[in-house]
Amino acid sequence: MRFDEMAAVDLVSLRNPGWFRKLFLALAFLSVVSGRASSTQPAGSALLAANAAYGGLEIKGRQGGKPIYIWFSDQMGGVIINNFDRVPEAIEAARVPFNKEVKEIEGFSMFM
Repeated sequence: MRFDEMAAVDLVSLRNPGWFRKLFLALAFLSVVSGRASSTQPAGSALLAANAAYGGLEIKGRQGGKPIYIWFSDQMGGVIINNFDRVPEAIEAARVPFNKEVKEIEGFSMFM
């Protein structure tokens, strides 16, 4: 999408849905309590899934429709795209409205 086709850009944080986080924690708890888990690995995985958040940009086009997402951080907050700091600078230089206040959204990244 070209800059002149962008209506607005928002900074977003994607988390797994609340129901998924609760279900994953409950299953990990049952696994530990049932004695089937010989380690704390299920609980650790559940905690990672519950706290995972991916940083990205939500780009809305002037024509409407579904927004485009660019995910630039991993689940622990580390930037995974080289020189990504230049992208917000380019968006601002193109005078596209850019909301830097993080908007939290829930979903699975594969469906975004």
